[in-house]
Amino acid sequence: MAIMILRYFNVIGSDPDGRLGEAPRPELREHGRISGACFDAARGIIAGLKVTGTDYKTHDGTCIRDYIDVTDLVDAHVKALEKAMPGKVGIYNVGTGMGRSVKEFVQACKKATGVDIKVDYLPRRPGDYAEVFSDPSKINRELNWTAKYTDLQKSLKVAWRWQKSHQKGYESPFVDGFLNIQGRARSRKFNSDRRPLAALTSAVFLFSLRRGVSDKDNFFTYQFITCTRTDYISII
Repeated sequence: MAIMILRYFNVIGSDPDGRLGEAPRPELREHGRISGACFDAARGIIAGLKVTGTDYKTHDGTCIRDYIDVTDLVDAHVKALEKAMPGKVGIYNVGTGMGRSVKEFVQACKKATGVDIKVDYLPRRPGDYAEVFSDPSKINRELNWTAKYTDLQKSLKVAWRWQKSHQKGYESPFVDGFLNIQGRARSRKFNSDRRPLAALTSAVFLFSLRRGVSDKDNFFTYQFITCTRTDYISII
């Protein structure tokens, strides 16, 4: 058995061709990621964006995080499958290696959406780190993978285009098929209940395999396990 463990950082973006995007269930929106909150504010679903912490020791006082486009994430999975070796375990950070502040992210989202999103600045949350970003040198070196979609505003613009064209989330038969795959996987305990990230990343990845990245006819034999919000294990 070959095991490849990919440690995600903050996933953003959507399928550039507009087939898949992020549509969290209503009950998960309150604790969603910053990109989803920005889009909800831009669409008027919520009154504004809440940013916690402006007194960190960073250049603008807000937290710094590493944002990775889902298209790059898909490519990382393909590279991991290509390099996987039976009896070996590979562990890799999947990120850009660059940190962006929350204020920078919000400004990029405002430009991507064309909406002057209302922002409420609140006290910091206990336990939040000032800076968290990846060291992707190992995946660069061993899998020959490097993030290519690193323009924050462009990634958000692609995701915003999907949001605008899917006001009610997933409703088409095509996407329902992928979500049914997710449902079956979850019933076999292959996936956690963290559906927003799992549905976005693994569905896009499965679609990439179907498009010809894999020559295997039975590509559904690939099993995917989403262990946590940031760790994704591919078992071959």
